[in-house]
Amino acid sequence: MTYLEKESYKILADRFNSWFSKNTHLVFWGLIASTAIIMLLIYNDYGVTNDEAIHQAHGEVLYDFYSGQSRIAALSPIDSTGNLYKTFVAVKDENFRGMNFFGGLFDLTVNTLHKLSPDTNIYQFRHLINLFFGLLIFIFTGLAAKELVNWKTGILAALFIILSPRVFGHSFANPKDIPFAAMYVLMTYLLIRFYKTLPKIKPVNAFLIIIIIGLSINIRVSGILFIPYFFLMLGLWWSKFYIENKTIPVKSLTSHLIIASAISLFGYLSTTLLWPYASTDWLAPIKVLIEVANFEVFNAYEIFNGSWYVAKEIPWTYVPVWIWISIPLFLNAGILLIIWLLASKYRKNTDIFLLSAILFFFAFPPLFTVIKGSNIYNGIRHLMFIFPILAVLSAVAWQYFIKYTKHTAFQYITVGFLIITLAQPLVWSIKAHPYQTMYFSPLVGGPIAVSARYETDYWGFSTKEAVAWIAAQTEERRKNEPVYIKMFYGDPIKVTAYLDNYPNLYYQQGDHDAGWDYEIKYFAAAKFDHNLRHQWPPKSAVNIIEANGIPLSAIIANPFAGLTSIEVAEKFPTFRNYLNLSLELYYANDFVGSFKAAKKAHYLDPLSPTALNNVGSAANALGLFSVAEVYLTRSLELDSTWNLTKNNLKVSIDGKSIERTETELINLSLAAYQIEEYQAAIELIQEALSLNPKNAVAWNNLCSYYNAVQQYVEAEKACLKAIKLSPDFQLAKNNLAYTRSMLQK
Repeated sequence: MTYLEKESYKILADRFNSWFSKNTHLVFWGLIASTAIIMLLIYNDYGVTNDEAIHQAHGEVLYDFYSGQSRIAALSPIDSTGNLYKTFVAVKDENFRGMNFFGGLFDLTVNTLHKLSPDTNIYQFRHLINLFFGLLIFIFTGLAAKELVNWKTGILAALFIILSPRVFGHSFANPKDIPFAAMYVLMTYLLIRFYKTLPKIKPVNAFLIIIIIGLSINIRVSGILFIPYFFLMLGLWWSKFYIENKTIPVKSLTSHLIIASAISLFGYLSTTLLWPYASTDWLAPIKVLIEVANFEVFNAYEIFNGSWYVAKEIPWTYVPVWIWISIPLFLNAGILLIIWLLASKYRKNTDIFLLSAILFFFAFPPLFTVIKGSNIYNGIRHLMFIFPILAVLSAVAWQYFIKYTKHTAFQYITVGFLIITLAQPLVWSIKAHPYQTMYFSPLVGGPIAVSARYETDYWGFSTKEAVAWIAAQTEERRKNEPVYIKMFYGDPIKVTAYLDNYPNLYYQQGDHDAGWDYEIKYFAAAKFDHNLRHQWPPKSAVNIIEANGIPLSAIIANPFAGLTSIEVAEKFPTFRNYLNLSLELYYANDFVGSFKAAKKAHYLDPLSPTALNNVGSAANALGLFSVAEVYLTRSLELDSTWNLTKNNLKVSIDGKSIERTETELINLSLAAYQIEEYQAAIELIQEALSLNPKNAVAWNNLCSYYNAVQQYVEAEKACLKAIKLSPDFQLAKNNLAYTRSMLQK
C-alpha cells in the first residue's frame, strides 16, 4: 500500500470516527430499528410452547372478569391450608384459580387487543405481543448503559443483549420470563435516572416508577423487589452525600423518605388494577410472594450435567453453571472484566455507588436462589431477567478495558476477540434459527457435550417443524385417510395449533400404542421414559429436528400401526397399554371391558392410584358402588390429593344408599360376576332373594357364583332350591351336575 493510500484510509477512518462520535445516538436507534424489523419478519417462525395454552386460558378468564362475565379470576389461589392451588389445567372452572397467583399484564393485554383483530391466530398474536417486550429489553438495556457512561456503551450493551441467543429466542414465545425481564431492566433504567437527578425527585420519574412497580408485580410477584431496590438507591445516594459532605440534612432526608414511601405504596397498590385477586386483598402480593418463595407446586425432575435430580436435590452449582453455559463468550469475559473494573483505577471514572447498585441487581437474585435453595428448573429461564443487567455491566467493563489497552498492541487483540465473540452467537443464531433458545456457550463444547446432559427443548419450540415434516411425508396419504400424531410430553397445543393447516392430520390424545401414526418425542420426556436416558435420540427415529447438531425432538413411526388397542395390549401386555385400553373402553361404554383392563393395569403396577381410580370408575358405571368404594379408597390412600378420585368416591358412597328392585339386583350381580367380583355378586343376589325367595333364576345364579369361589356345598344347596322351585330348570340341573362332580373330586 502506498503512502497516499494509507493517508486516504486514515482520513476516511478519521471522518468515520468523527461522524460516529457525533451520531452515536442515531447508531443506537438504527440498531434497535433494524432489530425490530428483523423480529417482525421472523416472529411467526417460532413454535407454540408448552405454557402458552394455560396462559391463554388465564387471559380469557381475566377478560371475562373485567367484562363482567365471570368471577373466577378474583378467587384466591391459596387454599384453606395456606398453600397454592396445584390445579393448572386449562379448564376454566373454579379449580383454575391456581393461575390467579399471576397478575394480568401480559395475558390480559393479549386477549384485550386480540378483540380488535379476532380473525388473527391467537398464538401468532401472542408472539407479536411477546416480541414487543423483547424489544423493550433491547432498548432499555442500551439506555441503562448509556446512563452509566455514554451512547457508545449503550450501543455495546444493546449488541450484547440482542446477540444473547437465549434472550432473543425467548422474546417470541415466553409470556412470563421475557415480560418480567423487560420490566426488570426498565426499572433499572428508571432507578439510574432517579439516582442521577437526586436530590430532586422529578414527577415524571416518580410516576413511571409507580407504574413499573405495579406492572412488574402483575407479571411476577417478585416484582415487589423493586420497592427495596428503590430504597437501596436512595440509601446509596445519601451515603455518597454523607461521605462527600460529612453531614446529612435531616429535613431533606425525611422528605425523601416520605416521598419514596408514597411512591412505593402507590406502586404496590397499583397492582390491583390488573390483578383481580389482589383487588380482593391488599396483602395478596405479599401472601403469594411467601408461597412462591417456597414454591413446591411443581416438583421438577431435571437433568443437570448428565445426572437427574428432583427439585430438592438439585446442587447449588445449578444456577451459576447454567448462567455460565447459557451466555455468549463476550458475557463470560464480561463477568471477569467487571471484577477487573472494580479493582482497577477506572472505577474512579464511574459512580461506584451507582455501579455497586447495578451489580447488586445482577447478583442478588441468583445468590438468593442458591442460598434459599429455591425450586428452579428448565435451565436458566427463571433467572433470565438478570441477563440484560449483565449486558449493561459487561458493556461498561468492556469499554473501559478497551480504553485501558489503548495505544498498545494488546488493544487489537482485545477488539479482535470482542468482534469474534460477537460474531459467534450471531452466526450460530442464523444457522440454528428458530432455535436460538437452545444456545450453549462454546465453553461447554459441541452438540455431543450438550446432548442428554442438559435440558434442551423442554418447551417444544421444535414441534412446529416436526408437525410440518410429518405433514409433508403424508401429503398423498392424507388425501385418502387420516393421519394421527401422538405427543405424550407437554400440552397438546404444541401440535394442535398447526393442524388446521394440514387437512386430515389429527392429534391422538393420551399415550397409547395404538391409534397413531407418528410420535414426537423430546428428551425432556426421559423424566418418564427411562429408555430415552440411555439412547437419545432414539435409534427408531425416522427424523430428528436439530439446532446446529443438538437433537431437539425425534419423530417415531408407529411400529404397531394397524393394531387395535386390544391387540396391542394382548401382544404387549404393559401397564401403560392396559391403562390406556381401560380408558378407551370406558369412553366406548364397555364398562366390563374397562374394569378388566384397569384390573390388569393394577396387577402390573399395584401402586398406581390411576389404575385403581379407573377400576373404581368402571365399577361405578356398572352400578357396583360397593366394589367401586373399595378400589377408590385404596387409590386415595396412595394419592390423597386427587380430586377426580374424591369425586368418584362420593358417587360410590351416594350410590350405595339407592334402593334397588329385584330385577336390578339380579342384573348387578351378573355384572359383578362378569368382572369376577364374585363376593359382590353373591351379596347382590342374596339381597335379591331376600326380596323374592321364590326366584329360581336367582337361586341358579347363586349356585354359579358359589361355584366360581369353589364353595361347592353352598352351591349344591342353591341349585337344589332352584330345581325345587322349577323342576324343569335344565341350566340349574347342569350347574348341579358340575357342582357334584367337583364335590366328588
